[in-house]
Amino acid sequence: MWPLGLLLSAHAQQLGKVWRIGYLGSTPTTNPDAAIYWAAFKNALQERGYIVGRNLALEQRFTEGMADRYPALAAELVNLKVDVIVVARRMR
Repeated sequence: MWPLGLLLSAHAQQLGKVWRIGYLGSTPTTNPDAAIYWAAFKNALQERGYIVGRNLALEQRFTEGMADRYPALAAELVNLKVDVIVVARRMR
């Protein structure tokens, strides 16, 4: 199994392709606590050559604390045909 970072770096070299990442979280990235992790996530992508608006599109969905919304929001991201879905969930 290949580490995600290696796979993303290899694909970053393909010109013309806009990669779509579905981001499914419990807390909107505008929340100060979530914003820290969101910034780190975007910075890690940028370090690997993924730039929003150039070769990367991010589709964000949030449950806003209602865990029962995960299945419907995940299905929505699947229907958008994103290349990968990242789930960020706060554990209690």
